[in-house]
Amino acid sequence: MIWIRIPFTKKNNMDKKLVAQKLREFIDSNFDKIKDFTDKLGMSQAAFQSSYLNGRSLPGAEILAKLAKMGCDINWLLSDDISPPLTMHEQSVPYNDNKVKILEQEKQTLIEENERLRSSIGGELALLSKKLNEGKGIAKRRK
Repeated sequence: MIWIRIPFTKKNNMDKKLVAQKLREFIDSNFDKIKDFTDKLGMSQAAFQSSYLNGRSLPGAEILAKLAKMGCDINWLLSDDISPPLTMHEQSVPYNDNKVKILEQEKQTLIEENERLRSSIGGELALLSKKLNEGKGIAKRRK
Protein backbone atom coordinates (compact mmCIF):
# COMPACT_ATOMS: atom_id res chain seq x y z
CA MET A 1 0.00 0.00 0.00
CA ILE A 2 1.27 3.47 -0.83
CA TRP A 3 0.67 6.18 1.76
CA ILE A 4 0.56 9.70 0.45
CA ARG A 5 0.67 12.81 2.60
CA ILE A 6 -1.33 15.49 0.80
CA PRO A 7 -0.38 18.98 1.95
CA PHE A 8 -2.92 21.73 1.43
CA THR A 9 -2.43 25.44 1.16
CA LYS A 10 -4.11 27.88 3.55
CA LYS A 11 -7.20 27.97 1.41
CA ASN A 12 -7.49 24.14 1.39
CA ASN A 13 -6.85 24.33 -2.32
CA MET A 14 -3.74 23.10 -4.03
CA ASP A 15 -1.96 25.08 -6.71
CA LYS A 16 -3.04 23.27 -9.88
CA LYS A 17 -0.57 25.19 -12.04
CA LEU A 18 2.34 24.15 -9.81
CA VAL A 19 1.23 20.50 -9.95
CA ALA A 20 0.99 20.80 -13.75
CA GLN A 21 4.51 22.23 -13.89
CA LYS A 22 5.84 19.40 -11.73
CA LEU A 23 4.06 16.82 -13.88
CA ARG A 24 5.84 18.29 -16.92
CA GLU A 25 9.18 18.07 -15.07
CA PHE A 26 8.53 14.43 -14.18
CA ILE A 27 7.52 13.54 -17.73
CA ASP A 28 10.45 15.40 -19.32
CA SER A 29 13.00 13.77 -17.05
CA ASN A 30 11.63 10.22 -17.36
CA PHE A 31 10.13 9.85 -20.83
CA ASP A 32 11.24 10.64 -24.37
CA LYS A 33 7.76 11.74 -25.43
CA ILE A 34 4.58 12.67 -23.61
CA LYS A 35 2.83 10.00 -25.71
CA ASP A 36 5.07 7.32 -24.14
CA PHE A 37 4.07 8.60 -20.71
CA THR A 38 0.31 8.77 -21.40
CA ASP A 39 0.37 5.31 -23.01
CA LYS A 40 1.97 3.88 -19.88
CA LEU A 41 -0.53 5.80 -17.76
CA GLY A 42 -3.39 4.35 -19.82
CA MET A 43 -4.83 7.71 -20.82
CA SER A 44 -5.03 9.63 -24.07
CA GLN A 45 -2.48 12.36 -24.55
CA ALA A 46 -5.18 14.93 -25.31
CA ALA A 47 -7.21 14.14 -22.18
CA PHE A 48 -4.12 14.24 -19.94
CA GLN A 49 -2.92 17.55 -21.38
CA SER A 50 -6.36 19.11 -21.23
CA SER A 51 -7.00 18.12 -17.62
CA TYR A 52 -3.65 18.01 -15.86
CA LEU A 53 -0.92 19.70 -17.88
CA ASN A 54 -3.08 22.77 -18.43
CA GLY A 55 -3.69 22.99 -14.69
CA ARG A 56 -7.46 22.57 -14.82
CA SER A 57 -7.62 19.56 -12.53
CA LEU A 58 -5.58 17.73 -9.95
CA PRO A 59 -4.88 14.03 -10.50
CA GLY A 60 -7.15 11.73 -8.53
CA ALA A 61 -6.16 8.73 -6.43
CA GLU A 62 -6.03 6.27 -9.35
CA ILE A 63 -3.69 8.47 -11.40
CA LEU A 64 -1.59 9.31 -8.34
CA ALA A 65 -1.15 5.58 -7.64
CA LYS A 66 -0.07 4.98 -11.26
CA LEU A 67 2.33 7.94 -11.08
CA ALA A 68 3.83 6.53 -7.88
CA LYS A 69 4.37 3.15 -9.56
CA MET A 70 6.10 4.99 -12.41
CA GLY A 71 8.54 6.53 -9.93
CA CYS A 72 6.98 9.93 -9.32
CA ASP A 73 7.43 11.24 -5.77
CA ILE A 74 3.79 12.00 -4.98
CA ASN A 75 4.63 13.95 -1.82
CA TRP A 76 6.81 16.27 -3.92
CA LEU A 77 4.20 16.49 -6.69
CA LEU A 78 1.48 17.64 -4.32
CA SER A 79 3.60 19.85 -2.08
CA ASP A 80 4.55 23.51 -2.36
CA ASP A 81 8.20 22.46 -2.64
CA ILE A 82 9.53 23.63 -6.01
CA SER A 83 12.93 21.94 -5.73
CA PRO A 84 13.26 18.83 -7.90
CA PRO A 85 12.54 15.51 -6.21
CA LEU A 86 15.25 12.98 -5.44
CA THR A 87 15.93 10.50 -8.22
CA MET A 88 14.89 6.89 -7.63
CA HIS A 89 18.54 6.05 -6.88
CA GLU A 90 18.87 8.90 -4.37
CA GLN A 91 15.68 7.75 -2.65
CA SER A 92 16.82 4.14 -2.34
CA VAL A 93 20.44 4.83 -1.31
CA PRO A 94 20.60 7.64 1.20
CA TYR A 95 24.11 8.89 1.93
CA ASN A 96 25.18 8.08 5.46
CA ASP A 97 28.67 8.76 6.88
CA ASN A 98 28.16 6.18 9.61
CA LYS A 99 27.29 3.49 7.05
CA VAL A 100 30.49 4.28 5.13
CA LYS A 101 32.56 3.88 8.31
CA ILE A 102 30.88 0.57 9.12
CA LEU A 103 31.55 -0.73 5.60
CA GLU A 104 35.20 0.35 5.79
CA GLN A 105 35.58 -1.54 9.10
CA GLU A 106 33.96 -4.63 7.60
CA LYS A 107 36.30 -4.39 4.61
CA GLN A 108 39.35 -4.21 6.92
CA THR A 109 38.09 -7.22 8.90
CA LEU A 110 37.68 -9.21 5.67
CA ILE A 111 41.18 -8.25 4.49
CA GLU A 112 42.67 -9.43 7.81
CA GLU A 113 40.70 -12.69 7.73
CA ASN A 114 41.80 -13.26 4.13
CA GLU A 115 45.45 -12.82 5.13
CA ARG A 116 45.02 -15.19 8.10
CA LEU A 117 43.41 -17.85 5.90
CA ARG A 118 46.11 -17.54 3.24
CA SER A 119 48.79 -17.92 5.90
CA SER A 120 47.02 -20.94 7.38
CA ILE A 121 46.62 -22.57 3.97
CA GLY A 122 50.28 -21.85 3.21
CA GLY A 123 51.30 -23.62 6.43
CA GLU A 124 49.08 -26.60 5.66
CA LEU A 125 50.55 -26.86 2.14
CA ALA A 126 54.09 -26.74 3.53
CA LEU A 127 53.28 -29.53 6.02
CA LEU A 128 51.61 -31.62 3.30
CA SER A 129 54.59 -31.12 1.00
CA LYS A 130 56.96 -32.17 3.77
CA LYS A 131 54.94 -35.34 4.43
CA LEU A 132 54.87 -36.16 0.72
CA ASN A 133 58.62 -35.76 0.50
CA GLU A 134 59.08 -37.96 3.59
CA GLY A 135 56.83 -40.54 1.96
CA LYS A 136 58.98 -40.49 -1.19
CA GLY A 137 62.08 -41.06 0.97
CA ILE A 138 60.51 -44.08 2.67
CA ALA A 139 59.42 -45.48 -0.70
CA LYS A 140 62.99 -45.14 -2.07
CA ARG A 141 64.46 -46.95 0.93
CA ARG A 142 62.02 -49.86 0.47
CA LYS A 143 63.15 -50.46 -3.10
